[in-house]
Amino acid sequence: MTVQIRLNAVIDLVSDMNVSGEWSLDSGEMSGTVSEKTMSQSINLDGLEDGTHIITFKGENDSKDGTLSEYMFTVDTLPPRLQISSPNNGGFFEDTVTVKGISDSGAKVYIGAENQEMQEVTVGDDGSFEKTVTLDNSMAYQNIVVYAADEIGNETVPVTLQLTNKALGNDDSVLQMYIDGKECSDSTIKAGTSGQLSLKVKTDNRIIEINDDSAAANRIEWNVSAIEGAANVDENGYITTDEKINGVVSATVDNQNVYTVLGGKDSTDIPSEKIKVNASAGTARKTHITINLDTAIEGMTADNFVVLNGDKNVELTAVKASSDNKTYTLYGTFDTSVTYTVTVNLTGTTVENTHIIASSPLMIKPSSGGGGGGNSGNVTYKITVVQSENGKISPDTVTVNKNESKTFTITADEGYEIEDVIVNGESVGKVSEYTFEKVNAKAEITAKFKKIDTVPNPSDKPEPTDWDNPFVDVSNNDWFYNSVKYAYENGLMYGVSDTEFAPDGDVTRAMFVTVLYRTEGEPYAENSSFVDVASDSYYANAVSWAEENKIVSGVSDTEFAPDMSITREQMAAIVYRYAEYKNCDITVNETANYVDSDSISDYARNAVDWLSEQEIMSGNTDGTFAPQANSTRAQTAAVFMRINEKLK
Repeated sequence: MTVQIRLNAVIDLVSDMNVSGEWSLDSGEMSGTVSEKTMSQSINLDGLEDGTHIITFKGENDSKDGTLSEYMFTVDTLPPRLQISSPNNGGFFEDTVTVKGISDSGAKVYIGAENQEMQEVTVGDDGSFEKTVTLDNSMAYQNIVVYAADEIGNETVPVTLQLTNKALGNDDSVLQMYIDGKECSDSTIKAGTSGQLSLKVKTDNRIIEINDDSAAANRIEWNVSAIEGAANVDENGYITTDEKINGVVSATVDNQNVYTVLGGKDSTDIPSEKIKVNASAGTARKTHITINLDTAIEGMTADNFVVLNGDKNVELTAVKASSDNKTYTLYGTFDTSVTYTVTVNLTGTTVENTHIIASSPLMIKPSSGGGGGGNSGNVTYKITVVQSENGKISPDTVTVNKNESKTFTITADEGYEIEDVIVNGESVGKVSEYTFEKVNAKAEITAKFKKIDTVPNPSDKPEPTDWDNPFVDVSNNDWFYNSVKYAYENGLMYGVSDTEFAPDGDVTRAMFVTVLYRTEGEPYAENSSFVDVASDSYYANAVSWAEENKIVSGVSDTEFAPDMSITREQMAAIVYRYAEYKNCDITVNETANYVDSDSISDYARNAVDWLSEQEIMSGNTDGTFAPQANSTRAQTAAVFMRINEKLK
């Protein structure tokens, strides 16, 4: 009799003659009968947990001949691991971007950009994958979705990465305003008009659209300054104006701004019998603003200039005309961080009935010094600091002048260290100071901090005693009690606190190699070739020593992944190479027979067989080795105890 298993958890009992009898699963957790003589029977199994199961059938045929059949199978619903090393979420893209990361060997990784089909890449034997995808460079922001699936269809939760078009930071990038798809920057929206406003960026002789569903779209600030009449922009950027509106609508996003005049006057509004006078912005400072006229006008006063900060009127303390009456200086108190709306009129002057101001309201931002005024004033850029837990970046968010440099200091809280510093979405490493040189675009800086790993030094081990167990989560009835006791007394491992050992907690690759290194007396080693092993990290010498002596290899040719939790098969491979380093006989005499042996990676197969034979590592109670599972602190303590017993 044969037994076949399908992925839909249906068991088929198939015989070459009619049989009947009883079946049971896992010593009776589930059972049933085949009451009628039949050559085939399908059994639905619901609610199976991950792991190894055994189904048994006892029956007889028409001649009362007995039959007994037993079959072992494994249920696996765990998705493969998925870690993306590049690009960083919030990073930049150009025409293409290369996605790199780590997953289980042989798994399929699916990568897709917006409005494109998912692309498939098979993970290599070393667990790494890499795929270049093409993005739409006409959009300011693009999302990439990445997920992994194993051969039986278990999938990870999709990871979404939002990337920013690198061209947005170009020196020539200009923010533009559109209404109903037509550009209206620095021009006029007629009174009584309603429509959908949007923003785009012009750079490199092309137009880049700010996606409606992007984070930047949510940061757009719309503002209406009305001299007369009324206008409104709702939260979705839809504008409505009345027939009397005269003012300005402006938009600000990421320290860039653009404005458009509402109502105002254009050539069709000006009576043909009146002479047009154009006004423009001159210099602008904290104490004064100058307005230039292309026609001499005598006798203008403060009543002829309306200056608004948003919808609030700014009081002028004095108005002074130049000798040729073509330049007027408006005195008052002005903020260099504010863009003011200035409207000029000729009411009360001798030319009120014959001349008219033809130019639109002016947008003027004062500067702290230097030449220029209005929109041509001092150019500044914001450097945004995104603070995070367990450390600080100083100073906080600032605005700097174009081509000015600014230095930031990164400091971790006590008990923590800098894990990474990210500038404009790209890692710059574990630096304690970063300088933006000659700033010519907006920028962002943030940092990640992590708790300092405390790896004991064997030279600091406590004096042997009867061991007054300090750990509330380690009982003398636990299988790992003696292992934890040994590791603690020999200074190999301490607790995660004074009273907790965390036996089920993970161990990083760096921590494991460091303890191994210290048991060897911390011999001299050259610098590591791995790009993710900082020379000032606590594990730098340990990884260098292990790499130099071929005890460890990376997750790729250039990366060690020190902060990644170590898996059971990775630990086996490292201990196996360490045994070779200690001149042990590493000949494999017997193949370990685990129910999941087929899932052990090729690089670790001999290691698992040898360590099982030497009783340094063993399988789980369910008959599995669980090669891709993270090794727990309890398992690690047991391994170190056996290493010191068998390899010294």
